[in-house]
Amino acid sequence: MSSGSGWVEVCRVEDLPETSTRGISLGTNEVILVNWFGQLFAYRNHCPHLGWPLNFETDRFFDSEQRFLQCSNHMALFEVETGHCIAGPCSGQQLETVPLQVIEGRVCLHL
Repeated sequence: MSSGSGWVEVCRVEDLPETSTRGISLGTNEVILVNWFGQLFAYRNHCPHLGWPLNFETDRFFDSEQRFLQCSNHMALFEVETGHCIAGPCSGQQLETVPLQVIEGRVCLHL
């Protein structure tokens, strides 16, 4: 998948095990990839509160119970399936979705 179409291949599905997260850098774009029990999601790595990246460290985006995405700055919690903030200073807001598709086992993002 070429960037000429706007879609960029970032990894293979098997590189993202179930209930795992991965941070992807594509130029100035920082993206969170999540495999949530076999369903893939992609969000901009940017908290709606102050714009901080969510991750605590490389590829670590989940809260301690592995149920929600969590902002490392003010501990806001986001639902994996929707990006909706359920707790914290940006409650009611949501993460920005990044279009994602899987083509022949390849995870591609549209930026």
